[in-house]
Amino acid sequence: MGRSLYATLAKYGILKETKPTNAPDDYERLAKTAPHLAAILSRTAARTRKALPFKHGYAPHSATSSSSGSPAPSVEYRPSSMQSFLQRLVTFKLTTYANKPPAIDAVAAARCGWMNDGKDRLVCGICDVAWVVAGRAGLSRDAANALVEKQKAQLVEMHKDRCPWKTRQCDASIYRIPLQAPLAMAREIKSRALALDSVLQGVEIKHPLTSPQVQQLLSSIATTTLPASSGSQPASEGTSSSPTEPSETAIITSLFGWAILPPAPPRVSFSQSTSTSTSATFTSISSLSSVSLPNSLPKADTTLLHCALCQRRVGLWAFMSAEHKRQLDVLKEHRSYCPYVVRSTVVPAPPGANGSATTARPASLVSLSAQSPRQDGEQPGAVEGWRGVLTVVLRHGLAKRQRWGVGRAGNASVRRSNGDANGATVEGGEEGERMEIDHIDAMVADVKNRGGKELLNYVKGLLG
Repeated sequence: MGRSLYATLAKYGILKETKPTNAPDDYERLAKTAPHLAAILSRTAARTRKALPFKHGYAPHSATSSSSGSPAPSVEYRPSSMQSFLQRLVTFKLTTYANKPPAIDAVAAARCGWMNDGKDRLVCGICDVAWVVAGRAGLSRDAANALVEKQKAQLVEMHKDRCPWKTRQCDASIYRIPLQAPLAMAREIKSRALALDSVLQGVEIKHPLTSPQVQQLLSSIATTTLPASSGSQPASEGTSSSPTEPSETAIITSLFGWAILPPAPPRVSFSQSTSTSTSATFTSISSLSSVSLPNSLPKADTTLLHCALCQRRVGLWAFMSAEHKRQLDVLKEHRSYCPYVVRSTVVPAPPGANGSATTARPASLVSLSAQSPRQDGEQPGAVEGWRGVLTVVLRHGLAKRQRWGVGRAGNASVRRSNGDANGATVEGGEEGERMEIDHIDAMVADVKNRGGKELLNYVKGLLG
């Protein structure tokens, strides 16, 4: 636009140089010497800006500052890309955008293409619109609810007419835990747990898992072997332990998505060749949360834990004081909208599941989805992210025990030797495990009867 303006001025002999040093002064001089020409140029410029409202080179100041340590968010329109969504979500800070209801919180705004740049200020990197989300302080309940509904609509309506975010936003399923195959999930958890083991020494954690769930989780992780490239020595197929097994605290902390914050976060490339498929996005998110074993052990009093999905950071030094001992709540330390907390994860059914599978599910798996009420707007069948991850990991342990042919007597003797003091809890765990192994047997028999097509559909369901 600027080049055509200067060319027009030079054509009429008003401007002699190709590029003036101060364009506003030249326009004021033109308005005085040739007001009609200035009016024509002004109307032409206005029509051009209206027809081309996009400015793809925009990035908010908070995201591009060197002190933030995070890469600049992508301003490309990719509503199906979880990477682009997370790059917008990372701009929302607790100091600049907090205490918002779910209808207009950081997730809702990022799904509609907005980035946070300043106190309660939303910016679109495509149509360059910026506006401030007004607070609800001092308003009555009815007035506050009406304001929230208006702001919810403004998340879409505030975009310019030609902005693609006004036509289509991200789907609600864009922000959920990327479930993988049971073996891959178990390996990822064990890899993070090995890295967390040294820094969590002396740290007490709080978690919502029951005793049978903890025992089954530990058993599943113990039977998981890591590839040689992960930095640990793989165990043989018939053994249940390796030279370095992570502690119970590290395994549970890893299950809830926590990992050691790397000193230099990897930069994410947003090239045109980047795939926006679901499976490719899932792989990239898993790589963000997976941490390889460091060459030198980090110090616990200077270590930060972080969640790759909600970007929450926790300093371990706050939980190591001998005078004021605090427990690390691995669930509540996440942000309120984190997929590990919100019921947004749908666990694919195992092969052979039918309409009556709900009544035949094992007792321990039924408890995963029956401990918290469903909230409005949540997808039917969805569970909290940590419950979904636990369900998938337990499937790996159950399948491996089924392949090894573990009998009732063997399970009973092992569980009695590990938990004589638990009494009825051990008996309940034995009964639940027997039901789970019976369920695995029935599932395998059903797959054999139906053929390989059913197994292929199950694998496709795991991959999204």
